[in-house]
Amino acid sequence: MLKLDPNLGLVDSWAPTDWRSLDSGDADIGSSMPVLLPGNLVFEDGKSGLGYLLDSTHLGGVSNAVFSKSVCASFGGGIYVNGVIYVACSNGLRALSLDTTHRTFAALPGWTVNGSAEGPPIFAGGLVWSAGTGNGILYGLDPASGATKFSADLGGFQHFTTPSAGGGDLFVANHASSTADRVTAFRIANSPAPTPTPTPPPKPPAISKLHAKVVGRKLRIGFNLSEAATVTIRLGQRKWTRHARPGHDSFLLRWRKLSRGRHRVLLVASDAAGHRSKRYSVRFRYRPKARLSLF
Repeated sequence: MLKLDPNLGLVDSWAPTDWRSLDSGDADIGSSMPVLLPGNLVFEDGKSGLGYLLDSTHLGGVSNAVFSKSVCASFGGGIYVNGVIYVACSNGLRALSLDTTHRTFAALPGWTVNGSAEGPPIFAGGLVWSAGTGNGILYGLDPASGATKFSADLGGFQHFTTPSAGGGDLFVANHASSTADRVTAFRIANSPAPTPTPTPPPKPPAISKLHAKVVGRKLRIGFNLSEAATVTIRLGQRKWTRHARPGHDSFLLRWRKLSRGRHRVLLVASDAAGHRSKRYSVRFRYRPKARLSLF
């Protein structure tokens, strides 16, 4: 993979660490075009079936990818639409849900693979379109489920046939016989709205490695926090509210009167959207030193 400037000068490049063995075994990544993604990411797949996420700001030369996972043997390329990467595969189109926060991808839940829709896809009129190069059928698929919403037998396609769209029409090159090549057009402007792509519910903040230590007449609470949040701390009838940063943080709490013995501290974290974590607790022992009285 090469990154070029406007004058076609080489800026950066990337190749998997096993590129020599991939090339010698005709399993290179050159069979599929890269897909530009949000978050300065690039998706690439190839003949070996391994999908890669790369950092577009630093491809890194011959190096490991930001993330990689088995997807499919890909020929032609893919597209990115509304959080999902649609990948052209030799055994049917795949849909991958992109996580830009953790820089990973995973199979889209609920997606059913149509094994005949193997051509490079486009998105138009609310559907994902792919040519069945093996059976000559053009498919319009629901972007959330992969269900076939439209199909038309067009006789046949050349390898890597990709539809195109504009002005409310869909165009695809096909041939009805060995001597009859043509371009077929469909009106798609008024196609029904697709089923919304399911989005996972947001995760509330999480607290880990919670510990408490008595320092004189103060209590130091330490913990790890998954994201910036407001932490509410309760000790008996006392309550403190503090804003905590992600990662490791700690608070030093003071009290006026606290009885000798064991006590329990309760913590709850809330993010900016109001999502609350579960309740966490930690116990500590308070043994105040006896005061000396002078007569």
